[in-house]
Formats: sequence, structure tokens, C-alpha cells
Amino acid sequence: MFDKAAFEIIGRIGQVRASSSFVRVTIASNASYKKDGAWVEKVRWNEVIVFNERSVGWVVENLAKGQWVRATGSVQQNSYDKDGQTRYTVDLICEDISRLPMKRDPDTDVADRPEPAPTSQKGAATRVKKAKAPAMADSLDDDIPF
Repeated sequence: MFDKAAFEIIGRIGQVRASSSFVRVTIASNASYKKDGAWVEKVRWNEVIVFNERSVGWVVENLAKGQWVRATGSVQQNSYDKDGQTRYTVDLICEDISRLPMKRDPDTDVADRPEPAPTSQKGAATRVKKAKAPAMADSLDDDIPF
């Protein structure tokens, strides 16, 4: 059984707009369809909203226009009143967003690794430890005589 409506968007960032407690990320994705026997490309723009405090900071610091990303989360319907009329919205609440590989390094044939936004204290601490590990490994190599 499904307990929520979910989405997954893979595309390029068009804009990152930060607020005091959340960030809105506009993502462009391509859709193809056949019209009169020819394939037509259509760009679809979607805006996802990130509320998680750690993810908000990571998105603002690490994501920029043009980068490939993968965003997943839940779809929520809301409504509000404006000028005496009820207006309905569909919000894409982003629970996970990460950069995707942009290109391959021809020398190593290894793609850039996706870097997910931190979602917990433990995830952020793990990334810090991994970042410090190579520096420590370099200093250990100096002590090895061979």
C-alpha cells in the first residue's frame, strides 16, 4: 500500500531562492512526445520546496543554476483564500536532493559522485570525516620508509 504521493525529478537547476526557513529550487526537465511523426522536446519547469534545516543550508551553499540534480519527495495539495476565492495548489515537498554526475574524467573513467544533501546530524558528521581522511592518509605516507 502507498501512504503518500511521491515525485522524482531529474533535471537542471534554473533558480535557487532562499527564505528564512526554506528554499525553493526550480528544476527544468525534458519531456519528449511525438507530433505528426516527429519527436518534439518540451521543457517542464517544476519548483520543489526544501524545509529540512540541514538540507536548506547545503542547497544554498552547494547548488547553482545549470547543475544536474535529482530531487525526490512528497506531493501535497493545499488551498488558501484570496479575494474571497479559494485557490488550490500542489506543492512538491523535497525530502532528498543531490547533485548528479556532470561528466566523466577521461583519465580515470570515473564519473563525479552524486553528493546528497545532509538529512541528519549523523550524515553531516560522516561527510566531514570522509573529507578529513585523505589529509591524514597523506601524512601517514610520509612516515612509511618504502
